[in-house]
Amino acid sequence: LNKDDGFKGDYLIPGGESFVDPHLGDQTPDAPIEDLLERHAQVTEVFAQINSAKTIVITLGMTEAWHDTRYGITLNTAPSMGAINADPGRFVFRAMSYEENKVHMETCTDLIFSHAKPDARMILTVSPVALNFTFSGRDVIVANSQSKATLVTLAQATAAEHPHIDYFPSYEAVTGSDPLYAWEADRRHTSPRIVEVIVAEFLH
Repeated sequence: LNKDDGFKGDYLIPGGESFVDPHLGDQTPDAPIEDLLERHAQVTEVFAQINSAKTIVITLGMTEAWHDTRYGITLNTAPSMGAINADPGRFVFRAMSYEENKVHMETCTDLIFSHAKPDARMILTVSPVALNFTFSGRDVIVANSQSKATLVTLAQATAAEHPHIDYFPSYEAVTGSDPLYAWEADRRHTSPRIVEVIVAEFLH
């Protein structure tokens, strides 16, 4: 992504004197276009290392997604209400089904292994961190339960179908442990102590 490849400013969302890039992660702050282009270049450089990796880890997070209909791609974070109201129809919410996620997973793994080393392996995990809110119109606890159940089932099914893909049960390690040990006070984020235990077991 750069200006020479047909980059357009409306790929981004204006935010006063800076811009928001909803196609990067939600930790990316508002910034000038030049800074966002630099961030894209950094992300591209990191992903290019996949062709030399021995192990590829993918953590699945949620089944709710927002799509940018103008560019035909999925966002990595929800657009603001201001952006939605400023350009009605551009951003569309989707609560993706198991079948849709399975198609996306197959596309993703096929693409990765077409570039990865012949002996590369993949490990799938599911994030235990719960949804903070939902756009589905349902109670967030119900929406989160369905989302996680869908992804756990998908990850395990994918691993069962491919000998070079494994499933690591970090989700179950958290949700099946003593809540006072496993969670922070908000009951959304995992405690540092259980993260340390899970990472040690993962590396082992």
